[in-house]
Amino acid sequence: MKKLTLGAATVLLLTFILDFFVHQHVKFGPEDMPGFYGLLAFAGSGITVLAAVVLPWLLRSRPAVQQEPDQKQPENAVDTGETASD
Repeated sequence: MKKLTLGAATVLLLTFILDFFVHQHVKFGPEDMPGFYGLLAFAGSGITVLAAVVLPWLLRSRPAVQQEPDQKQPENAVDTGETASD
């Protein structure tokens, strides 16, 4: 995991540095800012990481509703062999 993080950080840093030496054909205002494409790549990576962290949390299944102790179990319930005193 550390190698992957180091590799990604290196690629982002190189993208940022190389942006100072590559001529861009400016089409809108922010593009002429030095380092724009490096910052854009960094922001895109950050959004991807946030999505990877948040998405499993959003898709996680909700816990099943617990039955009250005095309620009977349904007919098709699986008997585990345990008693209430265990």
